[in-house]
Amino acid sequence: MTKEQENQMTGASVMKAGENTAKVGGPTVYESSDLFRGASEIGIEHDGAIYRLKITRQGKLILNK
Repeated sequence: MTKEQENQMTGASVMKAGENTAKVGGPTVYESSDLFRGASEIGIEHDGAIYRLKITRQGKLILNK
């Protein structure tokens, strides 16, 4: 099953860079490549705190405060 088929079944919508994020029918899904843009770590600010989202050597995502 492709990612697109899986997203259609779950109601999720995959967002590409520059697309409108106001979709109805499920959680908004972003491509990690659009977020990371070649980096292995990004910062996410939430409620005044900075969180680090990293891609591990095994290709997994890990979120640290």
